Amino acid sequence: MKSWNGLFLVSILLLAGCREPNAPLPASTLPAGSGPGGVKSAAEVEPPVAQDQAGPGVMEGIDVAKASDQSYCNIESVGSSAFVAGPLAVAPAQKVHGWLGHSTPAPVGSPVLVLLGEHGAAAEIALQLSMVRDDVVNAYGGRAELRESGFEAALPDVPAGTYKLLLHYIVDGKTYRCDNGRQVTFDK
Repeated sequence: MKSWNGLFLVSILLLAGCREPNAPLPASTLPAGSGPGGVKSAAEVEPPVAQDQAGPGVMEGIDVAKASDQSYCNIESVGSSAFVAGPLAVAPAQKVHGWLGHSTPAPVGSPVLVLLGEHGAAAEIALQLSMVRDDVVNAYGGRAELRESGFEAALPDVPAGTYKLLLHYIVDGKTYRCDNGRQVTFDK
C-alpha cells in the first residue's frame, strides 16, 4: 500500500511541473531582463518552439506546412512592457518588438504579424526583418543568417478584445506559423 501511495505522490509532483510548451514562462521563473526596458535577450528566452503542424492555418487561405523544421521566434514586448503570463494590455500604434528566423539557413520570406481574435484574423502587419540582433546570433551558435532577424511594428487599431499574436512566413515555398503564446488585450 505504501508503494502505491508513494507512486501516486510522485506522479502528482511530476504533473505539477508540466506546462503547455508554447505558454510563456511564469514571471517568477524568468531571468532578469538584459535588454532595454527589461526586454529579454535571445539567450534568456525559451528554446525555439516547433511551428504548428496541425494542418490548415488559422487564416483562411493559408495552408501551414507540415514539416519537422523549427521556427525560431520571439515576440518580446509591446512598448517597454515585456510579455509574461497572460495577455498584455496594449493600445493602437504601440510598437511590437521581436525577432524571427528558421531552423534552416534559407531566407525567411514574407514575414507577417497576425492578430487573431476569437472570430478569426483581425489584422495582418507586414514585417521588415532588418534590426540587428547579435544576441540572437550568439544564442544560436553563431548563425549569421539570424543577425538581421529583428523587427518592430506598430499595432493596428482593432476592436476591443483579446488577440493572439502569431508570426507567419515562407521558407522554400512553404508557409510556417510561429506561435510562442503571446496575447494582447485592447481596451476601448
